Amino acid sequence: MAYNASLYIFIFLPICLAVYQMTPEKHRWKVLLGFSWLFFYMISGKLIVYLLGTTLLTHYIGIWLTWLKTQEQMEIGNADRMQKKEIKKKYQVKRKTEIITEKDIVSFDILPTVDSYRCKIYFTEKGYFKKVKFTSLRMNDEHILRDGDTIISEQESDNTELLLFFTDRGQVYKSAVSNFEPSKASSMGDYVPGKLGFEENEKVVAAVAYRENDEGNIVFVFRNGKGVKVPLESYKTKGNRKKLTSAFSTAAECVFAGLEKEKDEVNILMISENGRALLVSSADIPLKTTRTSSGVTLMTLKAKNRLKKAGVVADADLKELKKYKKSIPSSGVAFSKV
Repeated sequence: MAYNASLYIFIFLPICLAVYQMTPEKHRWKVLLGFSWLFFYMISGKLIVYLLGTTLLTHYIGIWLTWLKTQEQMEIGNADRMQKKEIKKKYQVKRKTEIITEKDIVSFDILPTVDSYRCKIYFTEKGYFKKVKFTSLRMNDEHILRDGDTIISEQESDNTELLLFFTDRGQVYKSAVSNFEPSKASSMGDYVPGKLGFEENEKVVAAVAYRENDEGNIVFVFRNGKGVKVPLESYKTKGNRKKLTSAFSTAAECVFAGLEKEKDEVNILMISENGRALLVSSADIPLKTTRTSSGVTLMTLKAKNRLKKAGVVADADLKELKKYKKSIPSSGVAFSKV
């Protein structure tokens, strides 16, 4: 009898399944074993001998394996304390995983990468900012500005540096050089109040670039001839704040703000409206921890006279401008440099 024979499909198999279903569950294995023997006998009488032999062999091998397991457990149970320790030491494996709770899960913010490259940044009197790569400057370094606009600061920078834009309302807006697209000298650049969302009619008075790990101070010079230094750390916020109020004193208009890096003083030339000049080292300007401090007098000004402008002097020009160096406070020296 074969598996595809009508006798197997329509008679033998249905009878086997019916008997299997009617037999109590604990005895069903006997039904399957009996019908297996019958099936092999109907194929060939000789195969029943082979099936009986394999059945008995498998049965007694199982009994033997059970006996071995029982003996092993008995030996372990009868072992003394030291032997048990040796057994544990030999077979015990430290847990390689651990259960963690939701509070143990640490999340990380994936920050976008910023390309590092040297560039030159320019800031104009009317609030325009340009970032120009050196390769672009070599091809064309002629600037195009709006009518009546002038560049009030320029410096070498890196695309990874951060920016502080101080405004005429005593506020500072934080940004980064990388937030501005590279432009050509022949373009006007980005209008900072529009790009950073300034308040209505709010104007930039100074821009400062610095590296995240820089330490030092921000030097302020005001229209009334006073000056002050505020720690750069005062403008580094841990959160994602883009604007700080009460960033500096508004008692007088700010005409200059620049970075004095740690142990790296800067020299500032102050020029008054009546044509007098004073060269001041940032080391001589007092440091105040309060951002809104009005500072001390650097240049003494007569009534109705104000400071016209102030700016950093390059080391190469110090020798020529040395004559304007005076102890502060001072009314300065008549300015003759064109």
